[in-house]
Amino acid sequence: MYWVTVFNELAANKGVNMKQVAEEAGIKYPTLHKNVSLNTPIKIDMLAKLAEYFGVSVDYFVSPEAKLLNEPGGTYRRMNESERLEKLEKDFVKLEKRLSEIEKNISTG
Repeated sequence: MYWVTVFNELAANKGVNMKQVAEEAGIKYPTLHKNVSLNTPIKIDMLAKLAEYFGVSVDYFVSPEAKLLNEPGGTYRRMNESERLEKLEKDFVKLEKRLSEIEKNISTG
């Protein structure tokens, strides 16, 4: 499961082990250990606790695209929700302009 890979990366980056994560995130250690060790699906409520603990969104654990936008130490991760939305909107405008330039170059050959 992709979420296990992300969990292991986040724990390593934070310098914590699975038992510390479980205790600090309010998750039963045996349950977390079983899910990680057996690489099995995780319940959404546990995933939400992990996301909150690591300071990422739930989709960070399940979507490679979301992970890219929220890399540890990355621009989007250090922002609160409204700042993140504003940054995304600005980035979208930049992409629209770039796309327009590319389309213009294609049409003028």
